[in-house]
Amino acid sequence: MKRIAEKIILLAPLVSLFMSCSPELEDTSEKTIASLQVTLNGFRGGVDTRAQESGYQTSFTGNEQIGVFALKNSGNVILENNVPYKYSAGAWHPVNTNNQIHVYGAGITYYAYYPYNVSMDGKKSVAEITSAFTPPADQSDYDKYTSADLMTGAGTLNGGTLAFSFTHAMSLIEIQINETSNSDAPYDPAPVFYGMAPWKMPDGIYRYLVRPGADAEVAFDYGPADNRYAYQKSLAAADVKAGNYTRIAAPFKNFSMTLNTGSYVATTLGPVSKVIVNGNEYAATAVSGSSNEYILNGLRKIPEPLASFDVYITDNLAKAESKEQLLVSATTTNLTVNANTLTVTLPLSAGGMEGAGTEADPYRVTTPPQLRGVGKEGTENVEAETECYVQTQDIDLNMYANWIPVKSGLLYDGKGFKISNLKSTRGGIFSYSGGTIQNVHLASGEIKVSGISVGGIVNKSDRSGCKILKCSNAATIVSTNGGDVGGVIGEGRHCIIEYCKNSGNVTADVYGGGVIGLTWGNQIDPGNPGMDTEIRYCYNTGTITKSNARNGDGHCGGILSRLVRTLVMEYCYNAGQIIDKGSNNAIGSLTGELDNSYSRNNYGISILNVKLHCSNNNGSSTNDAFFDTASNKWPVYSTDSSNGWGSAHWKSYSQGQYPKLLWEPNEEEGL
Repeated sequence: MKRIAEKIILLAPLVSLFMSCSPELEDTSEKTIASLQVTLNGFRGGVDTRAQESGYQTSFTGNEQIGVFALKNSGNVILENNVPYKYSAGAWHPVNTNNQIHVYGAGITYYAYYPYNVSMDGKKSVAEITSAFTPPADQSDYDKYTSADLMTGAGTLNGGTLAFSFTHAMSLIEIQINETSNSDAPYDPAPVFYGMAPWKMPDGIYRYLVRPGADAEVAFDYGPADNRYAYQKSLAAADVKAGNYTRIAAPFKNFSMTLNTGSYVATTLGPVSKVIVNGNEYAATAVSGSSNEYILNGLRKIPEPLASFDVYITDNLAKAESKEQLLVSATTTNLTVNANTLTVTLPLSAGGMEGAGTEADPYRVTTPPQLRGVGKEGTENVEAETECYVQTQDIDLNMYANWIPVKSGLLYDGKGFKISNLKSTRGGIFSYSGGTIQNVHLASGEIKVSGISVGGIVNKSDRSGCKILKCSNAATIVSTNGGDVGGVIGEGRHCIIEYCKNSGNVTADVYGGGVIGLTWGNQIDPGNPGMDTEIRYCYNTGTITKSNARNGDGHCGGILSRLVRTLVMEYCYNAGQIIDKGSNNAIGSLTGELDNSYSRNNYGISILNVKLHCSNNNGSSTNDAFFDTASNKWPVYSTDSSNGWGSAHWKSYSQGQYPKLLWEPNEEEGL
C-alpha cells in the first residue's frame, strides 16, 4: 500500500504537467481571478432622438452588485453559478470570499449581468438571463429604475484579469415635458403615467425601461388642474431595440382649441376676447383672415363634463371701462367639438345669439350685446322682417353711454324681463317695429333727443298690422326741436296698441303723449276698420310736460298727443299730471286732439283748465270722463268678460283705486 501510495505521489506531478500541456481537459483551478473589470456601454439613439443628445453613458457609483458565471462549453456545464461581486472603491470584490470566480483555460465561457438577483441561478447564457428578466412597472425612484436596467456582457480572460463589456439589454424610453404652462393653475401635481411609473431625473426628464422587440404604448396625462392634456404614442416592436433610447418630446401644448362662432363676425358687435369654460378663463385671439374664428389660448380640449361655456367680447359700443362684456352663456349641448382638428363650434347668429330666428326656435336675447345684435339681423325693409326674438333674462344697459336703437324684427317677446339704465340721444330700445313687440319693459333710463320721433319702447311703429302689447316704460324722455314723443311709442300708425303702461316723465316741445306721441290711421268709419290704429287697455302715471312756451304750437295728452284718422281708443286712463309751460296749447288729460277719431270708455284725472280732449276735429267721444269718486265716475270692475274694465284685462280694484293690468307684478316686486 505504501508503494502504491508512493506511485500515486510520483504520478501527481506528471498529471499536472500533462494537464498544463492540455488545458482543454481542465475542469477546475485553484487560482482565483486577480481582477474583475467591467466597462459600460451607453444607450444609443433611437426613434425620435436628436443627434446632439448626450448623457446616456452609465457608470457605477458604489455598492452595485453583478452576477458572474463560468460555463464549460463542452457539456454545457455551469462551473461557477451566479457568483455575486460588489463594486466598491473603484474595484469589484467578491461578496463572499469563499465564493469567487476562478481562472480556467480554453473551452470556458464567462458571462455576467447587472443587477444581481438570486433568481438568475442556473442561467446558462446571456440570452437566458435576458429572457428571464422582466422590468418592474414601478420605476418611480432611482433604486427602482436602476433595478430595471438589465445589463449583460461576455467575459474575456487575460491572465488573472477577467473583463466584461456590459451593454444594456432593455430599451430606454425617456419623456421630456415642457412644464411651462399656458395656465395660471398649478400642475395636478405631476404627470400620471399609464402602464409604467417612470423615474424623474433631476433635470426633469422621465425615464423608464421596457423589454425590447415588443410593441410599446406610451400614455400619460399632464398639465394644470384646469386643463389636463392626454398624450398617447405607439412604438412599433422594430423601433424598441435593446440598448437604444427613444426620446419622446411632449411639450405642454402651445396649440389650442379654435372657436368657430358661426355667422357672428367681429365687426358686428366686437371681437371675442375670452372664453370661460367650467370657470376657467382662456384668452381668445382672432385667426388671421377669418371673421368668426378665434384661438382659445391654453384650451386644448373641452373638459368632460362640460358645465359652462361663456363667451366674452370687446364691445365696440361700450364705455372704455366696460369694454369686455359677456356675449353668451352658451347652451353646452349646442357645442360641436372636433377632437381631430381641435375645433369647437358654437352656432351663433350675426348678432351673437343662439337659435334659428324662427317662431319655433327664436333667437335668444340674454345679454346687452345680444340686444344690440337684434339690429344686425333681418332686413332694412321693415315690411319684409321674418326674424323672431325672445328675451330670457333682465338686461342692464349701463355700460352704454349712448344706446343705438335697433329694429325689433317680426316678433320681439320680452317675456316680462326688464331692460334698465338705457341712456340715449337717439331714442328708445327699438327704432322700428317690423311686426309685434310684446312683454318688453324699460325699467329705467334717460332719453334725450332732438327733432325725431321717440318712445321708450319703440320710436316708430308704422307697418300695417304691427302690434305693441303688454309693454311699459319708466324712463325719462325729453325731446327738443320737434318730433313725436310718447312714453311707450313715439309714432304709431296702422297698429294695435294694447295693455301698455307708462310711468316715466315725458317732456315734449311740440307733440307729446304719456303712452303714444302721434298716431295715424286710414279709415274714419268704425264699421270699416281697414288699416287703422287701435288703442286699448293702456294707462299713464307719468308727468307730461309741454315745454314750448310758444302759444298754440303742438299738442300734449295723458295718453297721446293727437289721434288722426284712428279707429278707436278705449278702456284707457291717465293718472299723470299735465304741465303746459305756454298758453292756448292743445293740452288734454287724455288727448290733445281728436281728429276723425273715436274715444270711448276712457278716464282721466281732472287738471285745472285741462279738458279730457282739448280739441275735437270731427272726432267723437263716448263715455269718457274725469275720475270722480264723489260723483261715482270711476270704472267698475267685474268678472263679466264683456266688461272692458273687468277681470279679462285688469286686476281686481275698488272705486278710488287706479286699475292695474293683469301682467303687472305685485307691488312689492315692482317694475
